[in-house]
Amino acid sequence: PGTATALRTGTGATAAGLAAAALDLSSPYWAASTAVSVQLGTDARATRTRGLQRAVGTALGVLVAGALVWLDLPVAVEVLLVAVLQLAVELLIAHQYVLAVTCITPLVLLLVHIGAPGLSGAHLVGERLAETGVGVVLALVVGLSLVPRAASRRLPGAVRTTTDAARAAVP
Repeated sequence: PGTATALRTGTGATAAGLAAAALDLSSPYWAASTAVSVQLGTDARATRTRGLQRAVGTALGVLVAGALVWLDLPVAVEVLLVAVLQLAVELLIAHQYVLAVTCITPLVLLLVHIGAPGLSGAHLVGERLAETGVGVVLALVVGLSLVPRAASRRLPGAVRTTTDAARAAVP
């Protein structure tokens, strides 16, 4: 039953990664991981929602990241901010995806900035926006055209099976 979902997700991730590489973006894996995260929705509506949340969260996150890099904070402060952002991501990811992405983006860009302080904030922000844009667009194209309802068709049966199993387990 997961074949259709695997096909859709794998195709989206591959297309996004290859497109980002063809565009000579520095981190094609970010486009691929964006495509995967957008396609985690169970149907077309959820895929569109995840795409919007990923785009908005990244846009807000690059504003935060750009400001933090522009401030030219000491490395110790940046490391502390990375820890705070990681905690925020863990607390938000399951229920507030757009806010989690708003924290993931500056978290990742601060890590890159710590590891490669010579890269400008503008470069980091531009690359992240481009990689996310490629990932979201290709995830939506693939996710909405290639077996868009694969998971939603299985969900009622899975819920029914789980409910029956739970009822059988309770005396």
